[in-house]
Amino acid sequence: MALPTHMRFASRQDVSAVIRNGRRYHTPLGRVAVIPVHPGQSGRVLFSVPAAVSKKSSERNRIRRHLEAWAREHTLPLRRHYHLVVFVRPDTARLARPVLRERADAMQRILLRFQP
Repeated sequence: MALPTHMRFASRQDVSAVIRNGRRYHTPLGRVAVIPVHPGQSGRVLFSVPAAVSKKSSERNRIRRHLEAWAREHTLPLRRHYHLVVFVRPDTARLARPVLRERADAMQRILLRFQP
């Protein structure tokens, strides 16, 4: 199931702005670009799973779906402050779902330390 509309970026320009102007962090899940949200807005999330993770699109989509499911359940504290673009690391393809969620939780803990 895809992310709800309020959690997705509306356009490519919005994603580019986060990547271009955002602060970058290295986390166990991968590189993350973050930018503070404007007051009254909700943060948005994008997971980029490149071909370096897996050549099979079905594998990449599985990883993206697992991360989006995690995001729907766990990122509310993070989305109060940030728009996120996550570039998933190549070693993610062979991780089990619980380990993938652990890495996502670790990413969230790292980013919450740097709240605006």
